[in-house]
Amino acid sequence: MTTPTGQPLPDPRTLTWDQANGRACIWCGQLLTTSTIRVGIIHDRLGAHILGAEAWTDPCCTQPPPRPPRKQEAPRSTPGAESR
Repeated sequence: MTTPTGQPLPDPRTLTWDQANGRACIWCGQLLTTSTIRVGIIHDRLGAHILGAEAWTDPCCTQPPPRPPRKQEAPRSTPGAESR
């Protein structure tokens, strides 16, 4: 699952206690204070136990990752254009 920023949500089993309980950013681990942003819910289960966690982040981690530059294509020539 990905967030509106395009970053994938981490596996809930890899989160620290603070991250799983909404006290720290799910990507960088920095403790959250104000201006937190909810990015979704990480769904997981282990048998009958629901291991889902609300995912929160701080403003520094909400920027989408930079996109790689597009490849420029060579101009297409039309058939018969060379004879004119």
